[in-house]
Amino acid sequence: MSNPRIVIVGAGFGGIAAAIELQKHGFDELTLLEAAPEIGGTWFHNTYPGAACDVPSQLYSFSFAQRRDWPRLCPRQEEILVYLRQVARDFGVAEQVVCGTRVSACRWSDADQAWTVATRSGATYTADALILATGQLHQPSFPRVEGAESFAGHSFHSARWDHDYPLAGKRVAVVGTGASAVQFVPEIVEEVAHLTVFQRTGNWFMPRKNRPYPRVVRAAVQTVPGLQSARRAFWFHYGELLTFAIRHPGTVGKVVHQASTAFMRWQLEDPVVREQVWPDYTFGCKRVLFGSNFLPALQREHVELVTDAVAGMAREGVVTADGRLHPVDCVIWGTGFKTNDFMFPMEITGSEGRSLREVWAGGAPRPPRPHRSRISLDVRHVRAEHEHLRRLDHHLPGGAGPLRPPSPAGAAPPRSGRDRRPSRGRGRQRPRAPSSLRRHRLDAVRLVVPRRQRPHRRQLAGLHARVPQGHRDPRSW
Repeated sequence: MSNPRIVIVGAGFGGIAAAIELQKHGFDELTLLEAAPEIGGTWFHNTYPGAACDVPSQLYSFSFAQRRDWPRLCPRQEEILVYLRQVARDFGVAEQVVCGTRVSACRWSDADQAWTVATRSGATYTADALILATGQLHQPSFPRVEGAESFAGHSFHSARWDHDYPLAGKRVAVVGTGASAVQFVPEIVEEVAHLTVFQRTGNWFMPRKNRPYPRVVRAAVQTVPGLQSARRAFWFHYGELLTFAIRHPGTVGKVVHQASTAFMRWQLEDPVVREQVWPDYTFGCKRVLFGSNFLPALQREHVELVTDAVAGMAREGVVTADGRLHPVDCVIWGTGFKTNDFMFPMEITGSEGRSLREVWAGGAPRPPRPHRSRISLDVRHVRAEHEHLRRLDHHLPGGAGPLRPPSPAGAAPPRSGRDRRPSRGRGRQRPRAPSSLRRHRLDAVRLVVPRRQRPHRRQLAGLHARVPQGHRDPRSW
């Protein structure tokens, strides 16, 4: 077939990586549609004070476009944005991005064997292949709070920070203590008159100072051969160690758990705050947070930590479940994102008119697997996507043929890596079950637990009532 037309929705890390890899293999009919005014994805929207990545810069970057002059271990939002845009320009992707274009619907035509991509502005694009790189951290999540419309003060979500609203001298409430709040609370604590932090669940912490590199270190990275690769390998294996510790809480996990415990006890000098903050679950059951400034900020004299649930809002402030009113001038919602709606509100209609919204009404399908740390998950996701595109060999909908660039006249079509791999005399092999199903079994709440973690099954039993009836059987995932 002729060179296929490909539309990529989203111009963040995923969309840019997809475009670069496709270009390497000869696909040049590319169009990237980005809703924001500029390239950047989640790093364009999240501009709250202290916004940075938890993953070391040596890993949070493309393997084919390593940057040697990162100013610190974990890059800040503005540094990541500069890097991503530079990569897009260097690889000729920037000119293929159409910014300020929000996609409203993607419809597949069985008759035309093509996608029609409609935008809110009325423009349409036709594509033989469609890649959705919308990410999961771009739709802010607001909790349903009774009386929210009656609040007379100011409010905004951390992912849509209102830089025009002055916080100096204000009574500020922060709802949520996740990864974003851990970063921006220490940045605003010196500025506000009083800070009330509403926490639902405590977190396990590991240290992270993230100071700028000394000049000699930055010079060494740029001039010493192999130093950048060595640092990248070190941080990769460090992340893998954390993953291994979380998956094996009875052995290596105990060591990392004790390290986190010692760090938190050292930082939490106030016994009352320590009791409020301390998590009531096993290390690694939720995302482990990295930060050395958040816990000390909670112990400031003008800071109050509230662990009672937010029950509603009044004109003067926030009302908790114990009936107490917390007067505030501004509410900052640090309540995360709608991670299950990462492609919506786009309407995506496939073959025979099937709607993805209806097919995924119970949530996007996913195989059962053990928990992984966020560091390894972020890195592996980018690497897996890059590898998948590198080996792109799937068929277009409707059997239109392999998605490959056209071969020169008379040339044999390229074979995939699987076709070239020697059989080593093993003959035909039977397909093997996924390793997670070979090595693990289901517990009482239908969650996958390694055999060596069977003593921890009772800790999960309480989750049974919280799992929707239709999702308790992994076969429905």
